[in-house]
Amino acid sequence: MELNGLSCIKLTSASPKASLVRRARRSIPGFDLGFALTAVFFPDIADLFVQDRDSSGKSALTVRQRNSTVEFMTDNRMSGMALIAGMLGTIITMALHPTARDLTTPEHSAFMMQLNVAVHSLALVCIPILFLGALGLTKHLSAPNRLALAGLVVFGFAEVAVMIAATASGLIAPGLFHHMAADPAMADMWRAVLALNGHLNQSFALLYVAASSVAIVLWSAAILRAHMISGPLGIYGSILGPATLFLVLSGHIRLNVHGFGMVVLGQAAWFISAGVLLWREKQEPARASIG
Repeated sequence: MELNGLSCIKLTSASPKASLVRRARRSIPGFDLGFALTAVFFPDIADLFVQDRDSSGKSALTVRQRNSTVEFMTDNRMSGMALIAGMLGTIITMALHPTARDLTTPEHSAFMMQLNVAVHSLALVCIPILFLGALGLTKHLSAPNRLALAGLVVFGFAEVAVMIAATASGLIAPGLFHHMAADPAMADMWRAVLALNGHLNQSFALLYVAASSVAIVLWSAAILRAHMISGPLGIYGSILGPATLFLVLSGHIRLNVHGFGMVVLGQAAWFISAGVLLWREKQEPARASIG
């Protein structure tokens, strides 16, 4: 079409045909070799001299730019996972924990001793995992009033106590049973040592219950003061801690396998809920800086 003596080319026909381009290339001596070398060093040049916008995904030297939908593992998420994993392991420990009758039954004593060592070893592994989760929770709740930090300090005290209790029950007691069975003449002495070991276990278990209950109350107070994570979780912890202390200290709950299991279940509901809520908390992923 002509307009005022000028030719006008339609937009749809502005690009030359592929056959014409190939014919023009063959007419230039050495063009194919030069273009091949150029394509090696400039991989985003396509066959028709048109920039390949998708070449970044084909070149190993070009950083691929894409909008990733994978969510990064944040500190809150790792802390939440630690709280959940630590308490789940503790629940498994109490669910499989042999009773005193199981350990003294002759036909099952060997298997029960091995099971006793295994479940207490699992409990010992869960202690640092749970503390890492508590550290992340404290970091998330940190405030000038230091309530969350005080909760972490008291909980660390509780973790040391339960570590000693688990060691006495799961690692020392089986050895004492073995010595008592191997040396019947000294059975009375080993029985007295075993009783002392049981008293140590009960004392440190009580210390754990008291300190962990206080820690939950302090964290719950920090949650309510800062209006963070979940108000119902803070209310539940504020009730759980004093109620646990009252029931244990008054003798309504004895710290045998079943009684301590009840305490663990009540605390597990709080810790696992805190872990799930921490997982859902939005936080920018931590990135390593070079400098």
